[in-house]
Amino acid sequence: MRTVVYLIISLALAGIDQAIKAVIRQMPAGVFPIRAGHLFTITRVFNPGISFSIGKRFPFAVTIISAVLVLICILFLFSFKRKSEKLIWACSLGGMMGNLIDRLLFGAVTDYLILRPLPFFVCNFADACIFFGVAGLIICLFFRRDD
Repeated sequence: MRTVVYLIISLALAGIDQAIKAVIRQMPAGVFPIRAGHLFTITRVFNPGISFSIGKRFPFAVTIISAVLVLICILFLFSFKRKSEKLIWACSLGGMMGNLIDRLLFGAVTDYLILRPLPFFVCNFADACIFFGVAGLIICLFFRRDD
């Protein structure tokens, strides 16, 4: 597949992220009665920083750094040859774009999912895309065979 297809996949993932966050932003602040046993709880948190609110005092700098990283990731996407690596990279890029859109439009990322085993960690669909993309890249690098 052409690299443009992977950019479209990234945009689609960012779009899904924004659709979910639009629903969450309509809900009142605080913990909602949406729970799945001991698995997760839905809440609404605005995080101007990155993970664990690192850099929250410098939201403009975090936004600039995020934008630069998105541009770098787009360049990396064009440099990969294997379809699997491109797909995994597109997943991370989609998540990064979803969070960057939040930073540009709202000044903070909308987080909403508390995973019960980690009650101190609130995340969103974009964060999951980034996580699975990075994990996939690490696995690909571990098992990569030079052709």
